[in-house]
Amino acid sequence: MREVNVAIADDNERILDMLGEIIEQDQDLNLIGKADNGEDIYHLLKEKKPDVVLLDLILLRMDGLRVMEHVNMDEQITKRPEFVNVTAG
Repeated sequence: MREVNVAIADDNERILDMLGEIIEQDQDLNLIGKADNGEDIYHLLKEKKPDVVLLDLILLRMDGLRVMEHVNMDEQITKRPEFVNVTAG
């Protein structure tokens, strides 16, 4: 089985760290980046091309829904990640 590249975006630092630790403990998952706001995760997606993104819907600077919209409209992004939406609200 090949390693799955995962990125995380959440504005809650504790949740961000907890999810990161869980991913790092799984041999089949590779944490390639974390962001605490929508703009940063969008740029990370363009640069690192993760397979999966754990995406909070409520983020600063750009919410999770807008991040997904931007990814789908951006013709420079040829590899679209799978999004798993997470939110506490």
